[in-house]
Amino acid sequence: MPYGTKVFSQNDEDGIIAEIFRRINTTNRMFVEIGVGATENNTLFLLLQGWSGVWADADRPTLDEAARRYATFRQKGRLTLVHAYIGPDNIETLLEASGVPAEPDLLSLDIDGNDYHVLEAIRNWRPRVLILEYNAQFGPESGYVMPFNPNHGGWPGNMAFGAALSPITELCESKGYALVGCNYNGVNAFFVRQDLVGSLFSAPFTAVHHWRPFVHPILTIPPVGHPVSDSADLSNDGHAGAQAAPR
Repeated sequence: MPYGTKVFSQNDEDGIIAEIFRRINTTNRMFVEIGVGATENNTLFLLLQGWSGVWADADRPTLDEAARRYATFRQKGRLTLVHAYIGPDNIETLLEASGVPAEPDLLSLDIDGNDYHVLEAIRNWRPRVLILEYNAQFGPESGYVMPFNPNHGGWPGNMAFGAALSPITELCESKGYALVGCNYNGVNAFFVRQDLVGSLFSAPFTAVHHWRPFVHPILTIPPVGHPVSDSADLSNDGHAGAQAAPR
């Protein structure tokens, strides 16, 4: 059965995150989310389950609202808010200044543009799980990466932003991660550190195997030759559907 569930995530990310950590377990239960909503994000549900972490965003009103809503967590030292424009030149400085351990359980990166370049610049931190936004409009085999733009201010209103799944997967592989699935509507890809994968997830860990087309609530535009699928595949027994991996 599909594992995707929405609690506080934008789509079905909460359920996929829960299933991944059911399989690989947690260590420090520390998250970092870069590009965050105050009421809808990938780690709020984790915070409410006892995790601690960092939310970073360039939007001051978003962080002000988060500061009001989650003041208790901040007072207890479980939530750090960072107001900054995140780029490859300051990402590691941000992680260090925020006290993020070298191997947090989860890093979620969604800044609608320079994501690939920020990820590339992370060299001294090795999260156990990565959640990365990809641009499904370019298909599973495209090499598209948006050129780095230090003045990029978020989603530009067209589809020429971010990066296709294939180059993101290749970059993650070079850093020691395996692509284990994508969420149902083709927005986020999930990577697990290769030393934790074992036989728990669906191989091959390629963009072609795990890619999902972008599914808008109103409009679906899959590239030619790639049918729409409706669930993340975390299994190791087939391309479509998400079934439990054998233990």
